[in-house]
Amino acid sequence: MKTYISVILDKSGSMESIRTDTIGGFNTFLEDQKKNLTGEVMFQLTQFDVFVRTGTIRPLEEVEPLTLQTYTPYGGTALLDAVGMTIEALGRVVKANDKAIVVVITDGEENSSKAFTNAMIRDSITHFQEGHDWTFMYLGANQDAWKVAQQWNFHRHHTMSWEGTPLGASTMFAAASTGATASASGGSVDLAELYKTAGGH
Repeated sequence: MKTYISVILDKSGSMESIRTDTIGGFNTFLEDQKKNLTGEVMFQLTQFDVFVRTGTIRPLEEVEPLTLQTYTPYGGTALLDAVGMTIEALGRVVKANDKAIVVVITDGEENSSKAFTNAMIRDSITHFQEGHDWTFMYLGANQDAWKVAQQWNFHRHHTMSWEGTPLGASTMFAAASTGATASASGGSVDLAELYKTAGGH
């Protein structure tokens, strides 16, 4: 059995103000997973603005940290396309007895997708969440994350609102890291509580 972790990371222009904090938070998240998870773990990073870049799915230990050169915020938010393309990529490799954890991180709402609709994303998430060992997490800044994510059938305890500030970003990644590790290990997750525990408001 393999565990797949996929992070779908917003790099639209509004993320520029917390660019360095996002890089640092993601890199800490990555190192935490490398230290805490055992067994065969695969990792994928999808970055999106108006375009979607689904990264190669590779062994966790081979994943490089983000830098100012590899994380460059720009443009709008093709959130639906990013989620849809990532699910399609994972769906081609994740087997029936594997576990998949998909973590969506954004500071804005959808405004640029061309290939996927709300209904398509809801159907995909429902299919994999209810019929397979897949967990979907939605972490949305400066918004009611549950109100946004419930339209795609995310579970309430797997959604989290965070402040789009340097402190909010670092706290969000700390909570996401704990949540991803717990989910990979078969534990229960309440992201909102984890965010509060990590110091978020």
